[in-house]
Amino acid sequence: MDEQLTAKLKEWAGTYNVKSFIPDDPVQFPHRFTEKRDIEISAFITSWISYGRRELILRKADWLHSRMGGSPYEWVLSGRYRELVSDVPAGKRDTFYRFYTHSDLCALCDRLKEIYGRYDSLEDASAYREAATELGRLLGERNLRVINGAGNSGLMCAVSDATLAAGGTVTGVIPRFMVEQDWCHKGLTDLVEVDSMHERKQRMADLSDAVIALPGGCGTLEELLEVITWKQLGLYLNPIVILNINGYFDPLLEMFRRAVDEHFMRPQHAALWAVASTPAEAVKLIYSEPVWDASLRKQALV
Repeated sequence: MDEQLTAKLKEWAGTYNVKSFIPDDPVQFPHRFTEKRDIEISAFITSWISYGRRELILRKADWLHSRMGGSPYEWVLSGRYRELVSDVPAGKRDTFYRFYTHSDLCALCDRLKEIYGRYDSLEDASAYREAATELGRLLGERNLRVINGAGNSGLMCAVSDATLAAGGTVTGVIPRFMVEQDWCHKGLTDLVEVDSMHERKQRMADLSDAVIALPGGCGTLEELLEVITWKQLGLYLNPIVILNINGYFDPLLEMFRRAVDEHFMRPQHAALWAVASTPAEAVKLIYSEPVWDASLRKQALV
């Protein structure tokens, strides 16, 4: 990745507003868009083709932006720029884009697609970590003890660190084989070593008064589904909150809805969990969600 280009993109992301990308540039087509990434990409490509007489610049930019549609960002990420060659007037394919050919424009958009794909991934990761840190801070400030798997990386670690920094306490439960792999957070308030993953999950559930699930991988999904199953069976009665940052859990929630629609779950089972979109909402829900009625286990059978 070109560091200078990446730096320029980040600079535009922070400073570009309603003004044209080029000082005193008469084109100013980026004004058509309001989303930050649409403005960045529109401004970049418009400036790239801005060479020659004003009339030609306006014609090129107007033609190109009409092909971009409502979102230059989506246009680049979808790869639709490769379809442009058939739209360029005959005999002008090698001169229409400034000094460059259509293949040069495709190469530019390929690089933009790569950069924005990585940039979006980094922003998503940053949003998850920020949410985990905020959740830990809120729990620590409320003097709520955090129970987790004692991991020293990822969002689990971010929650632990933020909780401790806010004056809270963290109890970690971890299998011995993970300690031997040096996957254990060494700064927690209490550490409980167990023999197996099964014992780990049971101990965390026994110690907890509520569950908050943050975005994660197979382990997170498995633990979340297991504790929901326990609640359905009346084995765990406390609130379960799914913290749905960036819509991460949307596919899972849709799968739950389908399970109800297809009669693999009862409609009442949708109350086994609650969904929050922010850490503050998640903390509020662990106080407001009622304790599950153990007698409802008779509804577990569908």
